[in-house]
Order: sequence, then C-alpha cells, then structure tokens
Amino acid sequence: MKKFLITGGMIALAAGFLVAGAACRREEQPSGTGYSDGLHYTLTENGEYSVALGTARPVGTIVIPAEYEGKKVTAISRQGFAYCERLEKLVMPDTITSVGADAFYGCENLSEIDFSENIVDIPVSALRNCRWFEEQEGEIYAGKVFLIHKHLDTELCDCSEIRLKEGTEVITKDAFYYCANLKSLEMPDSVRMIENCFLYCSGLSDIRFSSAVTTLEGSGLKNTDWYSLQPDGPLYVGKVLFSLKNSSLEELRIREGTVCVGTMAENEALKSVVIPDSVEEMAEGAFENCPSLEWAEIGTGLRVVPDRAFADCPLFSDVTLGKNVEEIGREAFYGAGIGVMEFPESVKIIGAYSFAENKKLTCISLNEGLQRIENSAFINCALETLALPDSLVYLGGNSFANNAFPEVTLGSNLEEVRLPFSGCTALEIVRITRPASEGVFEADGLLGFDLDSLTAIYFPDEETMEVYRSGLQMHQAVFKVQTD
Repeated sequence: MKKFLITGGMIALAAGFLVAGAACRREEQPSGTGYSDGLHYTLTENGEYSVALGTARPVGTIVIPAEYEGKKVTAISRQGFAYCERLEKLVMPDTITSVGADAFYGCENLSEIDFSENIVDIPVSALRNCRWFEEQEGEIYAGKVFLIHKHLDTELCDCSEIRLKEGTEVITKDAFYYCANLKSLEMPDSVRMIENCFLYCSGLSDIRFSSAVTTLEGSGLKNTDWYSLQPDGPLYVGKVLFSLKNSSLEELRIREGTVCVGTMAENEALKSVVIPDSVEEMAEGAFENCPSLEWAEIGTGLRVVPDRAFADCPLFSDVTLGKNVEEIGREAFYGAGIGVMEFPESVKIIGAYSFAENKKLTCISLNEGLQRIENSAFINCALETLALPDSLVYLGGNSFANNAFPEVTLGSNLEEVRLPFSGCTALEIVRITRPASEGVFEADGLLGFDLDSLTAIYFPDEETMEVYRSGLQMHQAVFKVQTD
C-alpha cells in the first residue's frame, strides 16, 4: 500500500570551518556538487553553479571559470573564499551575477579583484576585512552595484554631493553609511533597486531618482529632509508608490505603470484601494491597521498577496483578487470584516492565519487547483458551509477550527490532514473519498478536538474504513461505507 506524507523541507545550514594546517576556510555543501582545480561547485535551483574554495591552498591568483560541466558559473557562495589569507588576486568571469555574504571576509592579502561587469547582488559584508576593500575610498562599485562611499582616514566623509555612474542598477543598504553630510544625490536612470540606504542621511534634501526604480526598501527615506519637502498625498519614486504622506485621501487609485507598492499602513482616512494590473509586488503589511478601509481591488499583475497586507482592518469587507494571484500570505486578511470570499482559479496556497478572526465570514468559494491550506487559515470565522476542492493535498492544523459547517468532504488527492476541524461543534458528517488502494493521508490520529457532534464518517469501501479505523477511533462516530 502506498502511503503519502508531505513534510517540511530539511534545510542544511553549511558551517564554515578552518582546514587543519591551512590558511583557508570553506563551507560544507549539500548534494549536487563537484570539484575541479581546487574549486568547489554547487548546483543551484536555476540549474547553474555557484563556486567556492575547494581543497586547494591558494597562493597568488585564482581565476574562476565561466562554466563547469557545461553549465554557467553565476554565483560565488556565502563565505566562498573567506579567510584565504594567501590569496592575492581573484578574477571573475562576466557570468557571475551574485556574490554571497562574507565571500572574501578575512582575505588580508587579497589586493586585486577583477569583478564581473554583471554583478547585481553583492552585500558590503562580502568584502569586509578584505585588503582590497580596506584600501578603497570614495565611491566603491562591484559590477552594477554601488556598494558604499567611504574615506580611508576618517570615519565620516565630508562629501555633500554624490553622482552615481551610468549603468548602476543597485544601491546597497550600506551605500551612504558614512555620509552624514550628504546634501545632494543624483542617480542615472539605470538604477532599479534601492535598499534601505538613507538611514544616516537626515540632511539629504536633493535627490534625483531614477525613473526605472522598481524596488525601494525600508523607511529610511522618511528620515531625510527630501521627504519632509515633498507634498502631502501619494508619493511615487520611479515605479514605486512609496507612501501616503500625511494623507486625508479616502480613495486611492494607484497610477498605471506602478510596479511596487510600499507601506501605507495605519492610514486613518483611507476607505478604498484600486491596484492596477502593472503592480507586481506589495510590501509586507502594505495596508494593515487602516481602520476605515472598506474594500480593495487587486489587479492581474500581483502573484503573491504579502503577509499582513490588509490585516487588522475591521471595516474591510470586500476584496477582489486578480486572476493571477497564486499565494495569499500569512495573516494577509487577519481580523478583517469579510463576509463572502471567492478565490480565483490561480490560487495554490492560502497562508497561515490569512483569514483568521473574520467573524462575519460565512461563505467561501475555494478554487479547483488549490493545493495547500495552512495552519489556522480560517480559524474563528463563521463558515456555514465548506466545499473543499479535489485538488487539495494539505490541510493544516486548526485550518477551519471553530466554524459552523455541518459536513465536509475530504478530496481524493489529500495527502496530509493535521487536526483541521477542532472546535467545529456543528460538524456532523465527514466523507473520505480516496480509496486506501490509491494512498492513505496522514491524519495525525484525529480530525480535530471537541467534535462531540460528529455522528458519521463515510469511507469509499470496507478496506479504507479498516485502514483509518485505529487512527480515527477516538471520534465517537459511526464508521460507514458510502453507498450512494
């Protein structure tokens, strides 16, 4: 008999270690790896390789190849060359786009690095305590990333103006760490991502933003003089709606062409939101704690409704999800006032606590194609009926706890059921439709606690009933074979 069980993925955390008798440290790597010329290669999820130091004890120069076993080498692993004290020069191919944290940490003799021109992801920490980095001053770049502006002799630089070079795409969070005196910043239109880099630039009053910005992280920009000079209302930076500044706006129609929506949380006046099809990303908690918010319309560009997107909005009673939404994040609509909820065919995952504490939620229309309903997704709602789609493979703990529906059918593709119906005091009938000959779902011994009203559990055949009998016998219900 085939038995199905979906479990959480085991995550292996690779720890760096000192090679006995050597001056270099490298990390343990997971499976899907290989060695060549002293370098260690790990196959990544996108079918390309990351590279790190292998068994070699390098002296002098390392040249990273562009390919390994016919696949591109596109990344340098976290701590990949850390503590390689005898390494003096490193040459990257232009296939490298990403460098992990602490990649060259402690490389005290590494004085020359030929960076890939295509790097778009590298934290400043990759180069800390590395000779090359310690010897740099002014504007420091790696590929298309502006890393940081620093001086050698003083902790704080005295520059008041910075103009980033053409082709820069990413500005790191540490970029202006030493720039307390910065007054003016000019970006080329190639910049698309700005990390939370303005925390230490309160006097920055003049910013020429790139029109191509699609990601603007953190709230540091609100600490600057530039922000205080902006008019009240929706504030756009490039293709990002950054904030609603001191706004009494009741209806927000985000402008077409916007790609990302930042945090508008705790806006007391806002009553409605229309998100256009161009929006692909929203910040976590984008509209949480908006006490007057009543409804939202989400366009077709958004695939993930982020965690706590509309949480704790007590008057929020209506939402239209775009037809391409695939996942609803943790607590996305927690504590709202939704009464009826319809899910588009695209939804695959409904996150933990996503609709919890919606006390008026009496009816939901779950789509065929839905695969997972996570823990406590609909706990403490008021559902009067429940129709689970046959596509469902996982029902999390307390996913429908404390609701009012009288019966439920468990579909033929369910593989794991974790106490989903605890406290459903109106639940009388449960139907299990998958024959044991096709697979047995893990039931954790029970369908839930406090199910005293449960009168019958139906099975497709005698064999299936016997398979589940021991696991479900604590329910004081009659076990029956479905005959109709």
